[in-house]
Amino acid sequence: MKHNSSGYPDPSDDPLNGMRPQPDAKPPAHDEPPRRTRKQDTRWNTSDEAYAAAPRGAGIPILEYIKGKPSTCDEVQVALNSPHQSCSAAINKLMRDGLIVANGSRLTRLNRRAKVWEATHADAK
Repeated sequence: MKHNSSGYPDPSDDPLNGMRPQPDAKPPAHDEPPRRTRKQDTRWNTSDEAYAAAPRGAGIPILEYIKGKPSTCDEVQVALNSPHQSCSAAINKLMRDGLIVANGSRLTRLNRRAKVWEATHADAK
């Protein structure tokens, strides 16, 4: 087996094809945050654009329902006969606007825990 100038086996002659850690290799830092990727930036930008473009009045019936009775998304969906995707998106928008907050949780129709949403004090009338 050949040796390089440092006295270590030459990777070109290594049966593992140089897959062994090199003596100068720095161990990976586990406390460094993951790097932002272009894909993540695109997803975040798209999410923000969709949030800004959403109709302003889409969440009004949901907000009115939650003002009267703090509810889970599932309960609002059933009460207003609305698709889950629409209900969830509207609740997310109301939350981001600061009009509702999560306060506790309870079981849905499928026995899964869900956040209970209630109107904020500033908006409750």
